[in-house]
Amino acid sequence: MPNTSYVNVSATIKENYPFTTLSRSRAIAVFVVLSMLILAGASGNAFVCYRLRKRRDLRKVPHYLLASLSLTGILASLFSVPSTLTGTVVSYLRAGHLSFAQILCKMGFPLSVGCVALNTLTITLMTIDRHDCVVRPFRRRLSTENVKKILLLTWLVAFIITAVLLVLLRRERSVCYTWFPYNQPNSFRTEQGNVILIFLTTIAQLDTLTILLAIVTFFRVIKTLRAPTSVQSTKSSFHQRQEKQLTWLTCKICGTFILSRFPLLICSLVARNDEFHGQALNTVMLLAAVMMQIPFALNPVLHFKMLRVSQPNRVVRVVTQPPAPSPHPSRHQ
Repeated sequence: MPNTSYVNVSATIKENYPFTTLSRSRAIAVFVVLSMLILAGASGNAFVCYRLRKRRDLRKVPHYLLASLSLTGILASLFSVPSTLTGTVVSYLRAGHLSFAQILCKMGFPLSVGCVALNTLTITLMTIDRHDCVVRPFRRRLSTENVKKILLLTWLVAFIITAVLLVLLRRERSVCYTWFPYNQPNSFRTEQGNVILIFLTTIAQLDTLTILLAIVTFFRVIKTLRAPTSVQSTKSSFHQRQEKQLTWLTCKICGTFILSRFPLLICSLVARNDEFHGQALNTVMLLAAVMMQIPFALNPVLHFKMLRVSQPNRVVRVVTQPPAPSPHPSRHQ
């Protein structure tokens, strides 16, 4: 009896949610790009975590945020990017109705959403930290005492998002059948699918808020740095250069984040109109989903220049070492 019921449900889904053809050239291109992103993201972010752990001088608020961002990149390279890759292969093979494809979707898709949410929350904290560093240096909201607790809270929020989506997808077939991201506009056609769509739309607002916050912070930081009466830091020149380097590094990370999100955001808005549904929109959405994974592999490249600088205490120890006393001072008198 259960087998008969499953066959009937699969037949109903096939009839109501037809496959969208994915050409071999697109499938191969996406497979190659995502495979490269997996290797680059996993190895690059692991290297960043290793360097941050090895360097004793990198134990400040922005470095903890960079470490969290790199750990998120490792998780995304292991779960989020492979989920998109697997979805592309399943779409090409037209195997979304099979049980193993459903299981992969119900596990990979929530993990992918959780990684994206965690990445967004971490970038939000980085933006707030750089804003306070430049605009309000004496009233910074993030400190070495509370940053670990706040990061723990962001990881907890991402875990809750993943767990809720796992529960929502537990008995839903139609969403996973058409498979995110290739044919997303046609994936939510049941009552449970509408609940999932509302939940995902709510989570997506994190990206929107982060983008707006990053843009506003960028202009405020530029305005403050150009102001002639800006507050001068009392720290050493090395620390001033380091803070400036961290500020521009955060700007680059935020810029990469925004550029990777805009295509999918625009496609989602266009997909609300049924007139634009078709092969072209599905292909663009697939490419936009691939672009969304690029920052996980690109962020370590942005970190590399900062991490290869030697520790300042080693330089100071060599430069400030006093000269050895003369063994026969009486001869020079």
